[in-house]
Amino acid sequence: MINILFLVNLLACQTQKQLDLALTSSAKHDSKYNMVCIGNEPFWKLTMDQDSFYLQTIEEGKMAFYRTEIFAKKDSTHMVLQAKNKENQMIILELFPEKCMDSMSGELFDSKAKLIWKNHIWEGCARQE
Repeated sequence: MINILFLVNLLACQTQKQLDLALTSSAKHDSKYNMVCIGNEPFWKLTMDQDSFYLQTIEEGKMAFYRTEIFAKKDSTHMVLQAKNKENQMIILELFPEKCMDSMSGELFDSKAKLIWKNHIWEGCARQE
């Protein structure tokens, strides 16, 4: 959670290039993904590396999105990440620095996540890997 709070504060005042560096350096170097987000009803999973989001749903399988923007909301209470797929469809991930428990497994996560895609708003949990 400290890493998420650090990123939110850092994001509010850094350039895009510096933001990319901050996001990369805050993740474990031996991990394939920087962050994992999951949600239920319907099931969805989003993994994120330095440049891309990978969204997996039961209906559509695994899809790739390429990060276009990352910023902190004006009130600095949460971070917003945006990406687009090859069809130019936008996906938005909002991360909130609040503890979150997965409704299926009971696993505790450091952050709450809200995923906005194709007129759907899905909620779930997130953690840095």
